[in-house]
Amino acid sequence: MPALFYLIKGLMTNSPNLVFDHIAIVARNLDEGVDYVRQQLGIEMPQGGAHPIMGTHNRLLSLGETEFLEVIAIDPDATSPKRPRWFGLDRFDGTPRIGAWLLGTSNISGSFDKAHGQIIDMTRGDLKWQITVRDDGLLSYGGAFPQIIEWPQIAHPAGNMGKRGCRLKSFEISHPDALLIQEYLAGSLQDDRISISEGSHAFKAVVETSDGLRTLT
Repeated sequence: MPALFYLIKGLMTNSPNLVFDHIAIVARNLDEGVDYVRQQLGIEMPQGGAHPIMGTHNRLLSLGETEFLEVIAIDPDATSPKRPRWFGLDRFDGTPRIGAWLLGTSNISGSFDKAHGQIIDMTRGDLKWQITVRDDGLLSYGGAFPQIIEWPQIAHPAGNMGKRGCRLKSFEISHPDALLIQEYLAGSLQDDRISISEGSHAFKAVVETSDGLRTLT
């Protein structure tokens, strides 16, 4: 049994409430990621910004006032960061796909620093937030294990992102260690749209668009 399992078991009773925040599509470059979303959802991803600390940039689509979809890739114009890039982008290759999912909290330091790596202070333009990132930049359990994010105690940034009338209908996470993830989230996440099951590592997000239901994987 992974050592992380025992650490998590000891933290669960003190875990703050968690809410779905966003899904991250990882890509070799933004053009490929934007094209993937265009093909799957039939929409053009709105503009995002850059992350100087990580040497990455993104496009952002609101899925509601407190939820969004992100396409993220290495920024070819950025200075190489002093640490491994997040979302495993330094080692990523292949076609764009869902790489990670993130849950929001109002108390990121309450229990999650050791379970997820370290808490990083991030910026994008004037926006500042905190997020859990592993020291090696990789995603725990291939991204099936959620990252944790805490936004400032103001309006969620999704409210200011480009809107295309999209909403998350359902999100399925499949992984051989699904039980570990389920136990970690027990009592902390209450969202009927999200399901976690045992099986081959895979994601499936169903998004409601103006043209009907579309799927991201």
